[in-house]
Amino acid sequence: MYFYSIYSILFPLFFKSSRYTLFIAFTVLISVVHCIGLWWVWSGFSNLFNQTPDAYLSGFIGANFIFFSVSFTWRYLNFLIVNTQKKYFRTNELKTSELNFLKAQINPHFLFNTLGCINGLALTNSAQTGYAIKNFNQLITASSKMKGGIKIDFQHELNFLKNYINLQQIRYSVPVSIEFPEIDENQLYIEPLLILPLIENVFKCGDVSDEGFITVKCSIQNNDISVSIRNMTNRNNTSGDLNKNLEKLKKRLEIIYPKKFNLFLKQYPDNFISTLNLTLDEK
Repeated sequence: MYFYSIYSILFPLFFKSSRYTLFIAFTVLISVVHCIGLWWVWSGFSNLFNQTPDAYLSGFIGANFIFFSVSFTWRYLNFLIVNTQKKYFRTNELKTSELNFLKAQINPHFLFNTLGCINGLALTNSAQTGYAIKNFNQLITASSKMKGGIKIDFQHELNFLKNYINLQQIRYSVPVSIEFPEIDENQLYIEPLLILPLIENVFKCGDVSDEGFITVKCSIQNNDISVSIRNMTNRNNTSGDLNKNLEKLKKRLEIIYPKKFNLFLKQYPDNFISTLNLTLDEK
């Protein structure tokens, strides 16, 4: 009874809710009751008023110490384990929820831009309409993979980015230089559309006229990739605007690749450079 009074009653009622004074007071109370019970048992169920408990004091102290230590320690360890599990699941739920939220913000943005491009081509009966629709199908496929939380082959990601840039060049007259390495498939894997916001940013905030320029470079060394994008800036956009557009990407990287990336953003008078260094996963 003493053991389970601490384990099942006092700990949940008082210690768990941080009411430590009440926990100590009631522990002392039931410890005294426990001592009286032990005294009565050890005295052979005789009249307690006919004798003094001096002979049993060391036994009382030892018994209370053992029962209390085992009961409290066992209950406290269970308490820590349960709290740790709850904290772990809560953290992962928050990360999953935040990641899904960030994904939902990214997808409508680039899909809307692409649909606008196809609509413009269709209205002018352009011969490139079929090519644009083919690229749009690839965007939909990548988007569906993104929602599934499945990492894709990095070479497929590079192919997708090439198609996306080609599609944007149909809309804009800005010259684009692309330097992507050729790598074997099934070597490195990446979260789908992770690099896309960097490229979207230059078409959204950069100078996309024929007087501007965009360079996209990617290099790979073992599992480390580096993506650098440079573009002429639009005079209507400030450094704060350019950085703000990539905040969602940074949050996403912190969730998926914690401590595995560096994102550098540099504003110059007439151009803006964004560089992502990232350690990818092997197969």
